[in-house]
Amino acid sequence: MRPLFGRIKKFKKSGAYLYLPERLVDSDDFIFKSDDVVKLRIDKQHKKMEVSIPQWWELLDWSKMPDAFEKLPHDVKKRIVESGAAPDI
Repeated sequence: MRPLFGRIKKFKKSGAYLYLPERLVDSDDFIFKSDDVVKLRIDKQHKKMEVSIPQWWELLDWSKMPDAFEKLPHDVKKRIVESGAAPDI
């Protein structure tokens, strides 16, 4: 698929909207559904924004539940810490 272009519209109090062309949203390549929660990463150096579906553990505030964090398997805890989702633990 060739590149398509959208538009960002900022609002003073509510944030911003990213308008995507209908051709992209209707494409079989478009993996998101209406009302999906998405993870955004901004790479200022390369002027890129990455949009992805977050893992369940990225949606939680682990600093507010250290006991639950400690009960997780080691490999899950490692991924959480490496992702930055548990900065205060």
